[in-house]
Amino acid sequence: MQINDDILQAFIHCPYKAYKKSKGQTGIISDYQMLYNQLKQTQKVNFGKQRSENIKLVSSNTTFDGILSKEGVALDLNFKNENTDITLDGVEFTGRKNIIPIFITPFEKVTRTDKLFVALQATLIQNEFNLRAEYCKIAFGENIRQTKFGLLSFAKTIKKSIAELNKILSNPNAPAFYKNAHCPVCEFQNSCLEKLVERDDLSLLTSLKSKEIIQRNNRGIFSVKQLSYTFRPKKNPYRKKIFLPELKALAIRESKTFIQEIPDIPTSRNEIFLDIEGLPDRNFYYLIGTVIRTNDSEKTYSFWANDKNEEEKIFTELIELLQTVEEFVIYHYGTYEIQALKIISKKVSPKHQEFLKKMIDNSFNVLNIFTHNIYPPTYSNSLKDIARFLKFEWTEKDASGLQSIVWRYKWEMTHNEELKLKLIQYNLEDCHALKKIKEWMVEIPNNESKNFEKATNIKRESIFTWGKINFLIEDLKEINNYAYFDYQRNKIYLKTSKTVKKAIHRKEVLQKSLNSIDKEIIHTSSQCPYCGSTDFRYVKSSNRIVVDLKFMKNGIKKWVVNNILYNYFCRNCKKQFVSKKYIKWWVSVYGENFALWSIYQYIQYHMSLDKIIKMLQDVFHLSISHKRLQVLQSKYVQKYSSTYEEIKKELMRGPFIHADETTGGVKDWSTGYVWVFANFDSALYMFKRNREADWV
Repeated sequence: MQINDDILQAFIHCPYKAYKKSKGQTGIISDYQMLYNQLKQTQKVNFGKQRSENIKLVSSNTTFDGILSKEGVALDLNFKNENTDITLDGVEFTGRKNIIPIFITPFEKVTRTDKLFVALQATLIQNEFNLRAEYCKIAFGENIRQTKFGLLSFAKTIKKSIAELNKILSNPNAPAFYKNAHCPVCEFQNSCLEKLVERDDLSLLTSLKSKEIIQRNNRGIFSVKQLSYTFRPKKNPYRKKIFLPELKALAIRESKTFIQEIPDIPTSRNEIFLDIEGLPDRNFYYLIGTVIRTNDSEKTYSFWANDKNEEEKIFTELIELLQTVEEFVIYHYGTYEIQALKIISKKVSPKHQEFLKKMIDNSFNVLNIFTHNIYPPTYSNSLKDIARFLKFEWTEKDASGLQSIVWRYKWEMTHNEELKLKLIQYNLEDCHALKKIKEWMVEIPNNESKNFEKATNIKRESIFTWGKINFLIEDLKEINNYAYFDYQRNKIYLKTSKTVKKAIHRKEVLQKSLNSIDKEIIHTSSQCPYCGSTDFRYVKSSNRIVVDLKFMKNGIKKWVVNNILYNYFCRNCKKQFVSKKYIKWWVSVYGENFALWSIYQYIQYHMSLDKIIKMLQDVFHLSISHKRLQVLQSKYVQKYSSTYEEIKKELMRGPFIHADETTGGVKDWSTGYVWVFANFDSALYMFKRNREADWV
């Protein structure tokens, strides 16, 4: 299969696109791609004019014939054989089979994608045409600056990419594809999106990265609906601070908005909704739109910059406008606006810098609410998706941040007034969309609707409860019916081989040997504990097995003790009794060392009870329930309460106490405070609900 520039460029962004290109398929070229092609062609012409003044131009639009020029630059030089068909934007000849490939981009910033593309071109040309290329150059920006980098910096990536590309091209089956950042400019975006929606693909959730998608695929989760069933409501305050894609998936499945926590949105009598448009590659902000709402009145303002020289001017006009407003809150969506204000603050006067700081301090990022508190049934948390969910529509159907860049570049080339008005309208509509979202969020506490539900109210369904199980996949029901037969293999040997019978027998013998008795202790009594009489008679004996751990010089092992208890009948007081020595310790079947080791793991190494239980099972072959382990811990809390009180009194008698506190959360309490009091040799910890707690 012949590799060309289109396949290489497509592979960097999406392997599936490279596969479709290799099959000769084409789609609808996006406006952005057409703009890029136009700008690049202009940049090539300007590069050729600049090079002709400084360095000799060897050729242009020719095919490499195997003859190297001694010195000079060739433009649009094609390298073609049965395996490759690659055209370099430029090649600098340095002699002795050494070349420096040149890539030309019209933008002001060089991306890693640009470097990887020309590095792949250079590597393929080296392999196929017996040339050497140690370095590559990229010409970029309006002033056609150049940057140089070595191929060795991409050596591992190039090797992996070429191997993967050859595998894709040689495979008759198409590779898996996901939605990614390149989709909005891809010519196949519509056809791919239809397939992704049809299979309910996980990549539709833009919050999931490719590695996270692969991890879930390895667990058998391929669709948004499947992911939604993995959500488990937990009373954990820290979960509210992270984004939960499974809860987002559940919102889509149920067509509901789930609330992790009622958002606390700052309000003011003057509300300002701000949106800024810019060209990211230039760090140029050319349009500011704002909607100012005071009580019942509402006004809109737009500030337009024709070029970079007018950028500071439009921000100064915005500052002078807002200085007339006494109290205000600025609402924005994402961090782009705040970054713009911080960058501009370095360029304006000190007086304006002070007010810009006030603007930043009084700003509120609405997007944070959707990453922590509110989960609407939308695939992404973008302004466009959420506003359209709330029935807000833009005048231009294809309106987007990417499309605004296309409109701006076209305006700079043509100065078409309609494009300018389209951009201003789009910018103000973003402000109105932001206002609608803010109003919707404020009304959530007052909106008792079936379309809202608190995440904490979701009933957790357990697969371990009695009753009929609702399987999402019908085939699993049939598998489950057959699975119960395997649980009886130690009792039923229908058509079972002798090897299986022997294996089961060995397992049973091993299980019995695990709890073999290590020591026997006989507990007797010399007198009646009630009356002190020695006139009593033996009634019966009983066994109490105590499972414990034994600490040795070089390790720990399980230690099983059989306690033989003698029951007596006192002839004097007519009562039955058992030896006090046994009653003193063993109310439980687990020994003291067992409990102390578990508590030590819990406190010293911050291990959860579930992990301690698993460790006991794996290392010592000891089984204990979660509840019983908690009971053991509570008993030793009571046992050491006197030690706790002794440390407290010792601290209070001392000449000084070091004290500190930090916040901490426990079950059913969202916040609390852990206090530590210490002197030179003792430390005491206390947990209090608040700072005003009673210390006595």
